[in-house]
Formats: sequence, structure tokens, C-alpha cells
Amino acid sequence: MARTLTASDRKRLIKMASTLPAGSEERRAILAAFAHSGTAPENQAEDLRRELDKRVRGAGKVIHIQMADVMTGDGSWRAVLDTEYAALKAYYVYRRSPGVRFGESRNLGGWYIAVD
Repeated sequence: MARTLTASDRKRLIKMASTLPAGSEERRAILAAFAHSGTAPENQAEDLRRELDKRVRGAGKVIHIQMADVMTGDGSWRAVLDTEYAALKAYYVYRRSPGVRFGESRNLGGWYIAVD
């Protein structure tokens, strides 16, 4: 069964790859794996989910997160939280971000915060 790499696992692999000769098959294999998973939207979404959970602790929970495409360099994201209070707490944290929006999400049955 495959397991998800932790940050410390990735750090160790990168250090190991840096000790290998440039162009070696082993080094290429390690770096190719990171090209597909190192900055994947799923990893960024999980990081954002943890950050939001920390910020709205006790006020509610995250229902859904949508990240922009990493390849475009667009840092926009949207999160739906289960209570209005949780979304307001998240809005307060990100209120100075450009293009921040807040409102009711009728489709997912919660409250959203979006940063464009």
C-alpha cells in the first residue's frame, strides 16, 4: 500500500538526491517524482485546510476547498465552511488579501471565503 510522503520524508529525499551525481538515474527518478507531486494542488489544498482549521478552531469545519491551477501561478482559492461564524473568522484573517470575498454557498450548504 502506498503512503503519503510527509514533509520530513520529502526533505530527506531531496537531501539524498543532492548527494547523487548529476544526471544519475537515481537522482532523476527522485526529482521526477517531485515534479508530479511536490506542489500538486492536492498538497496545497491540504495545507490550506490545516491552516483554516487552525484559524477557525472551534467555530466550525471546512467542507470543501478549491485551488487554482498551480501551473498558471494563480494563487486564488475558495473554501466552504459549515458555519457563518467560521467563515467570518477566516474572512477576518484574510481580509487584506486582494480580491477577498465572503458569502453564502447555496450549492454546498455553507459559507464561502474566496481569495482571487
